[in-house]
Amino acid sequence: MSDVPSRLLIQNQNMYTNVRSLNIYDFMLHTYDGSFGYKDGSYYIPHPREAFYEDRRNRCLYKNVFKRVIDAMIVPVYSSEIIRKTGSPLFEAFLENVDVAGTKMNMFAQTAIRYARLFGVSFVVVDNFMAQETDTVIDTIAKRDYPYAYIKIPQEVVEYACNKFGRITSITFYDTDIFIDGKRTQQFRRWTDTTWELLIKGKDKEYVVISSGVNQLGKIPIIPILDFCSTKNLIKMPMPPFYDLANLCYSLFNKESELDTLELAQCFSIFYTSGVEVQTVGPHNYINCSTDSKFPPGFASPNPANHDNLMKSCDRLLNNIYTLASQNGIKIANVVKESGVSKEWDFRAEQVILNETAHAGEDLEEEMADLFFEYLNQPVDYEVEYPEDYSPSYKKDKVAEILTILESTPPQPITDRLWQDFSMEYWGEAMEIEEIPEPEPEPVVEPVVPEEPVAEEPAE
Repeated sequence: MSDVPSRLLIQNQNMYTNVRSLNIYDFMLHTYDGSFGYKDGSYYIPHPREAFYEDRRNRCLYKNVFKRVIDAMIVPVYSSEIIRKTGSPLFEAFLENVDVAGTKMNMFAQTAIRYARLFGVSFVVVDNFMAQETDTVIDTIAKRDYPYAYIKIPQEVVEYACNKFGRITSITFYDTDIFIDGKRTQQFRRWTDTTWELLIKGKDKEYVVISSGVNQLGKIPIIPILDFCSTKNLIKMPMPPFYDLANLCYSLFNKESELDTLELAQCFSIFYTSGVEVQTVGPHNYINCSTDSKFPPGFASPNPANHDNLMKSCDRLLNNIYTLASQNGIKIANVVKESGVSKEWDFRAEQVILNETAHAGEDLEEEMADLFFEYLNQPVDYEVEYPEDYSPSYKKDKVAEILTILESTPPQPITDRLWQDFSMEYWGEAMEIEEIPEPEPEPVVEPVVPEEPVAEEPAE
């Protein structure tokens, strides 16, 4: 055996990233946004002694079904009108700039809830600047010296502790990278009920406090979003609820690469002949058989069953993805375009899923408002109301279809049923069809038959 395949195998293994070695939450994030190994192809599993692994990586293509499933549970809620009311100029400014980066509350809450759906948990931290007591409200707004919020995801949690009820009593996050003596190092932030601390790791990997202060609230100002898990306590970090779906998308990513490789390498016939002395015969390549071959020149073709089997395998994985998504409350509609050939898949969350998202969003914003006004030592002045009825776009399509059928004046029983379907889609309840009594038949009028004139008898 040549040493070339072994060398290539080692090279391929160095290019390959085993997703099982990743942080599970990082894997979920990469599957959602199509980054890292989905982008550079390093999530492709190399075959033993694969000589063209790098070429296969360069052709990588990720059809991101996973993102559409997750977004179907989030986007309709935050595309609807959300009513927010406050009489506080500071909180009004907060709604327009939650994180000091200009992010409005609508987008901030949407992002936090999306991470909670994706990972099973996310964290919102509400912190405060130390405003000068002499500043007016206008000065405070101009200087942005009022509370702000930011989002942390579970892979940024270094360590945490809970009481027996699952409430967080201490938590340490990765904070940012800083430079100390010209060297980049990671900075961490630890919260307890009474203190906050900025930390770095020393030479012995022990935490070293570089700054600290008093937690003026007397409680940890962190809101864990756990509404989509089986429990609301944080005794342990939750398993991402869509981990199985992400694995199916990862498998489909690899299987479609194998199909693409087979089509490029084997789905074209190769010319074969014997006794040819020149090196190049066909437009690309050929098989030069021995001179004592008994068969005439021809074309060699691979077994088409290989391609068909891979196609069936890809279809099976895709159907499994759609089935699992449907079991989790995501409806999938197959929309055939006008050509009648090409198809597109439309992902729509059921009403109950969207209501879960809406309730979680309301709870999050109310808890953020509580912390905000607690920092200011003021009574809470905020009301938020998310819609309770979500009419996805497919309902509009169905309503339009019903109206089109009604224009053709179908028989009365069908018309009544269509109007009931229309009211169910448009208003959420079926209209009652009053039975119109049939008119009483008009009495039959006997035709009047004129009497024949009686001939008068002649006078005597």
